[in-house]
Amino acid sequence: MTHHEQPLILLFIFFGLLIGGMLREVNKRTKFPYTPMLIIAGIILGHWDHVLGNIGRSAEILSNINPHMLLFVFIPVLIFESSYNCDWFIFKK
Repeated sequence: MTHHEQPLILLFIFFGLLIGGMLREVNKRTKFPYTPMLIIAGIILGHWDHVLGNIGRSAEILSNINPHMLLFVFIPVLIFESSYNCDWFIFKK
């Protein structure tokens, strides 16, 4: 990774957080499940990455990371999100 690619990775992270926050608000208003919205947004942004400029370039850079690193980063976050939104009474039964 070169020094020119590092700011692009930060741009991708901040853009991803922005999209995630916007989709969370859509989830609160429409009650459409959050995870499928993230998948649909990812597919759309992945398909149009060549149009997005630097954000598309940062997604291309991150698509070349080690797949095990993806598991180590995202699985705990997904498990936390699911457990945080779990209904306590259903979990208790």
